[in-house]
Formats: sequence, structure tokens, C-alpha cells
Amino acid sequence: MDGFLNCLPLRDLSSEIYASVRSMDDDYSKFRNDCEFIFYGYAITNKFLQMYLNLIAISSSSCMSTLNEYQEYLLDSPTFMNDIKAMERSIEFPIQMVARLYTDMFDSHLRESHEAICNRIKVWKRHTRHIESLDVILSQYQDSLLRIKNDAIDMLKRYDIFVKEIDIIINILQNHNIIQSFTIPTLCDKLLTIERNINALKYELLSKCFFVIVQCYRAPKSNGKISCIVVYLADSYLPINVSTLRVDYKGFSDNSQSGDLKKNEIERSQCYGLCCINVSVKLHNPERTIRRGEYVTDDRYQLEIRIMVGHDHLELSCRTIPFFIRTGNAQCWKAMSTLAWDYYFMDDVDDTKVEAYPPTSEASWSDIEKILQAAFNNSLGRGLTVDNLNYLKNMILHNASENTRVNLDTITWDQFHYALRTRKNKNSYTVGEWIFACLESLSKPENCLKDLWQEGKITGFIDKTEAKEILKMESNGTCLVRFSEQIPGAVAVPYKNCKL
Repeated sequence: MDGFLNCLPLRDLSSEIYASVRSMDDDYSKFRNDCEFIFYGYAITNKFLQMYLNLIAISSSSCMSTLNEYQEYLLDSPTFMNDIKAMERSIEFPIQMVARLYTDMFDSHLRESHEAICNRIKVWKRHTRHIESLDVILSQYQDSLLRIKNDAIDMLKRYDIFVKEIDIIINILQNHNIIQSFTIPTLCDKLLTIERNINALKYELLSKCFFVIVQCYRAPKSNGKISCIVVYLADSYLPINVSTLRVDYKGFSDNSQSGDLKKNEIERSQCYGLCCINVSVKLHNPERTIRRGEYVTDDRYQLEIRIMVGHDHLELSCRTIPFFIRTGNAQCWKAMSTLAWDYYFMDDVDDTKVEAYPPTSEASWSDIEKILQAAFNNSLGRGLTVDNLNYLKNMILHNASENTRVNLDTITWDQFHYALRTRKNKNSYTVGEWIFACLESLSKPENCLKDLWQEGKITGFIDKTEAKEILKMESNGTCLVRFSEQIPGAVAVPYKNCKL
């Protein structure tokens, strides 16, 4: 038996080892009532557990010294194989260690690697969710997405290897009658639990690989169209069936949902080898199923996209970024203002559920600055200047009504979207509406203002009095471009003439 212990190499489990173990089991079947067979049972279990421990200890270096000491003890004890009690004690030791090593391997290796990939997907989605063109996204972020894709597929294959090895281990242990008197059943239960946990990680990673890569328009009209593009990173590992794709409405209903859904896979050549699907639904004056108030900004909606993958018909789902459904153009500015606030505080889109979606109720002025900078940078390629931000801050403080107490350390959602206005007039526009009307005006191609903004030639956020003071120092014919405080999105062009 001592020779048998040394004959099997300490390496990863494989079908070859499995076949060898089963073959030796058949050879010794005729000695089942002999003491020699008892020793054989102990020996095969010991060696098997050693190989198993060696496999999982690769991911658990803190336990490696204990494992090495144990193996040296077995090899340096020639009398060990003649003592059945010692043999039994030696088996109890690795059985106890298996649970500890496997827990360490699962928590410190598999779970950490899994969470790292999921976090990379989340960060990638956050960086790209404001971009409305697939070509732009892939031209700027293609390399990072392909690295995530390859790492995710490698991780999914690693899960399959671990599950296969666990199945081999459990099969051998459960089919060895001689080891039923030990604590093997407890070990098998723990291995089955670990296997279920690994399969849960596998399904979660597959779900993370299916997401919206190009978001829908943030404020579609009630009789308009909602379009988005979804991507599935693990198609080469577990293919999807495009025909099984369906869309569910979250927060609203539409009687024509089933008849107006269009779905088609985009050619791989256009998507750098990625599996991308174009999804489009036509709205017919949908009705709200979640009602929080009377304003368009009181309700948010989502599309939930579901699809089947693999022969087991696993269902994956993802959601679009929350949006509003408006009835006219006048609601667009308020919608954009609200969504900019929401998107800043939003974590992962697929973890955001409009069914239970309380917006962040307050923010500091520092947060407001970041919200506005993100909106202008994403749309125009250049953010606001320090003078622009100071102007907006002073507008908020100066025009706040007597009933509205403004603390720049804590600006509430209601203040920013309803109470704070461009002038001390209840019929004036809110600060949020006005700012995003200006942003829309700069973004429209027909206005030809975007290039001027990027070049820093538009002053923008400055009041009339300060504009006059600046022009006094300039030569005749000099002008500047500023936003009108009375008409959202309109620009005023004061200039210096000889009368100034």
C-alpha cells in the first residue's frame, strides 16, 4: 500500500486518474472482506484527498504549508500503512481541511475574480451609457470591452472545470463503500453546496454579459418609438436564440406591445465580432401603471429585455436606463434635468428598478456641479467654466423665494426641479429646466453653436449687467453670446458700439 500511495502523481484531477482509481477498485473487489481491502480503501481515499487538496490549494496559498507537512508525514511514515487507526486519523485530517480550503478557494479566488469582472462590466457601462451611437462606443471603448469579454468567457470555462471536478470527486466518494463510515457524506454535502454556489456565479456572470449597450432616447413621445441595442458578450460560450427575445414594459402599459416589437441581430462585422441586437418598440399613447404625481418628472419607465440562451433555455434579462414619456416638447427640458440628477446617483442600470425607485432626495452644491459638468461634457465635449458655475450658484441663491430656504450644502430634489427658478416669479422656469434648455440649444446641429462652445467662444452663463461691464473694456464692434434668462434656450448677443 505504501507503494500505491507514491505511485499516483500529485497533480490535478483528470479522467485518466479517475479511470485508474476505478480500475484499481475493480482489481481489489474480490478482497472486500479482507483486511487488505480495508487498507486499500484508506489508501485510495487518502491519495484522492491529497490530490484534491493539492488542486484547490493552488488558490489558497495560506494553507499550502499545512498541506505539504501532511504529505511529508504520509511519505516519511513506513509503519503508517500497518496501523489502521493511524490510517483512519490521517483521513479525518484532510476531510476537515477540504472544507476549509474549499471555502477559502471559493471566497478568496472564485468570488473575487467573479466580482472583479462584474465590476469591470458595470464601470464600462457607466462610462458609455450617455453615448447614443454604437459606432462611437465601439470606436472609443472596443478594446476594453473585448478584454472584458475574453476574461468573462475564461471565467465561465473555469466554472465548468471546477464543477466537473467536483462531480468526479463526489462520484468516487459516493461509490466507495469502504469510506461510508467516515465523514465523507458531510464532505459531499459541502461539495454539493459549493457546486450550487459556483453555478449561481455562472448564471450571474452570464446575466451581466447581457446588457443594453446603446440606451434609448431619454424622453420619447407618447406616440413615438423606443429603440436600443443590446449586446451579449458570451455568445461564443453559450449562444443565444434571437427569436426568443421579448420586451416587457416597466411602469407603463401599451395595448400594441406584441405587434410592434422589432428585433434583429446586427451583422458581426459592424460590431467588431460582438453579438448585438437592435430592439425597437412603437408606442401608442401608453398608460402609466405606476403613478406618483401629475408632472412628467414624477414617473420613470424602463424596458426589460429577456432572452433564452443554451440548450437548457436559461433566461437572461437586462433593462434600459430609466426614461420619461412626454406628450410635448415643453416637457423635455424638465425631463432631461431630472434624469441628469438621477443618472449621477445611479449605480448599475440593471440593478435600478423603477418599480421601487425613490430618487436621491438631496445633494450638495458640489454634487450639482458634477451633475452639470457631466451633462455638458457628454453632450458638447466641454464642460462649464468656474465663472459659469459661480453664476449659476448666485442665481440659485438670489432668486430663491422667501419660502424656500437654500443651503448649498444640501439642495433638495424638489428645490432643484420645482422651487428654484431663474427669476423671482412663480411663472418663470426652474433653474433645471433653463440650464438644460440652454444645453439643448447648444447641442442642436442647426444652431451651429457646438463648435463655438468647444472653442470657448460662447460666454453663455452670464447676466446682462456683467456682460455690459465686460464690453466696456472692449473695442467697438465686439460682441459676446450669452443665454437669455427670460426665454429658455434663447441666446442674446450684446455688442459694443460707440454709445456704450
